[in-house]
Amino acid sequence: MNISKILDRELSVDLNKAKEILEKAEEKITFWGGRKVVIQGYLGSVDLDWLAGEVLSAEYKGKGSYNFPLQTRIAGIDIVKKIHALYDRSDKVLEKKNIITKFLFCIRHFSVHPYTTRFYFDDAGETFLTYEAEDYEKTFGHPFPRWSRYGPAPTCLATEEEVRALV
Repeated sequence: MNISKILDRELSVDLNKAKEILEKAEEKITFWGGRKVVIQGYLGSVDLDWLAGEVLSAEYKGKGSYNFPLQTRIAGIDIVKKIHALYDRSDKVLEKKNIITKFLFCIRHFSVHPYTTRFYFDDAGETFLTYEAEDYEKTFGHPFPRWSRYGPAPTCLATEEEVRALV
């Protein structure tokens, strides 16, 4: 089955399944300067910016409700880390490409939109660390240490370590 259809469905339905699929993901740079993600055992590839955008979209759907199950929170955090790693590794691959590919990459990524998906993805994942104040105190047993930048108050950010310690 085509990977873009599978990921499109799983990112909106089950982040745990999407995380399992993305564990096998590898980055590629096309001659034309595109960042692609291929996954062993699946047909086709997806654009890395598309994948990051889908995660941002799934994350955005959760804003305002921060009542994620613990496993969904952890899957979301892990997916965000995986995509950051794919971006970082594709940067290293791009450094080794020829001058034409580098030039086409620059045209492709910076001429149409000055802010690429990666720009917006830098803060991705905070939704999966955000709790409503009341839920935070129930879950962790102490008042929250910091407010969230996102969502209406009173929401707060847990640290990744706090969330992972709940498992």
